[in-house]
Amino acid sequence: MFFHLILTTECNLKCRYCFGESLDDFDEDFADFDLDYALPRKVNYDLASLSKFCSEDPECILTFYGGEPLVCTDEIRQIMDTVKPRHFMIQTNGLLLNRLEPDYVNRFHTILVSLDGDEKLTDYYRGLGTFRKVVDNVKLIVHNGFRGELIARMTVMEQTDIYKQVTWLVNNEEY
Repeated sequence: MFFHLILTTECNLKCRYCFGESLDDFDEDFADFDLDYALPRKVNYDLASLSKFCSEDPECILTFYGGEPLVCTDEIRQIMDTVKPRHFMIQTNGLLLNRLEPDYVNRFHTILVSLDGDEKLTDYYRGLGTFRKVVDNVKLIVHNGFRGELIARMTVMEQTDIYKQVTWLVNNEEY
């Protein structure tokens, strides 16, 4: 079973389509509900309980999620040193991949990296220079021995030409 560990609500980016922009529509769609936006900035897990929980499921797959989970590298290391699932995965924007040592990065079965498509589109939504830094970090982890599955995870907006962007990602020889 897949289990998502939300380590934090913090993020090192301010994407055009994330929370701030989208909450206006969310508020309209769910106007009849009482919503508590006071999410904790960091979530602390009882590692003994988490370890026991995972040990009872031979198919346990832990996915680090957030916010941006790599703002919590100490917690990731601690969990990876303590809990023994079948696989570890992470969903990241990729900007902080260089902050986690290869010994940890190489233990991930799958790394899902958020890219919105080509450099122009990604930088438009995520900020100038984001695409290049993410690609450089992906090259770095591969150079440092990562042999797991790398998946580009796109956030598709109404105006996104999905065919063009996916084709570009698939055919780009840079990575």
